[in-house]
Amino acid sequence: MKKLLYTSALLVILSVTANAQLTEGNIILGGDVKFTYSDAESGSYRVEDKSLSISPQFGWMVNDKIAFGFKGKYEHVLRTNSSYGSYTDDQTIYGLSTYLKVHNNITEKFLWYYEAELGMSRVKYEDEYDGESDKIDFVNAAVNVGIMYFVTTKLSIDLGLFNINYSKSLKNDKEININDINFGLDLVNPKLGIKFYL
Repeated sequence: MKKLLYTSALLVILSVTANAQLTEGNIILGGDVKFTYSDAESGSYRVEDKSLSISPQFGWMVNDKIAFGFKGKYEHVLRTNSSYGSYTDDQTIYGLSTYLKVHNNITEKFLWYYEAELGMSRVKYEDEYDGESDKIDFVNAAVNVGIMYFVTTKLSIDLGLFNINYSKSLKNDKEININDINFGLDLVNPKLGIKFYL
């Protein structure tokens, strides 16, 4: 019981005294993770989607408000369709991008940010239904908006709340020419990130 009390007191002290310490030259290490699940059913039609996305990041503060860096991306998407015989679509996405992130204070510990991102990704998919598999390369551009909370002066927890994402396939194929734009306000299932400022 005493350990729980001491731990709680330490967390309260840290949360009261922690201020965002974004200064020019800080190195940023961290990443984001997001898991989504959806299930749709209507009569004999049933589709289940699961997705896990991990994005490690490295960057540095150009000045007290602006960060520049690089992001990796790994995402695995599994769609199971149990209507008209059961089959699975399996997608794996790898990518690398650069980002420019602007921070603005709400309070000393809460900040909001907006971020521009440009990169490339490769989607590898396997479709169990028709036995097809392929790889498609994409160029991606995105704008992300979220909030940050500094737990300590060097550690933040980020929630990505809104994004606009554009993707264009680079495959010159009459059957495959993909231009995709997505808008997302995700308050129910936000992207969670942890960043260390060294």
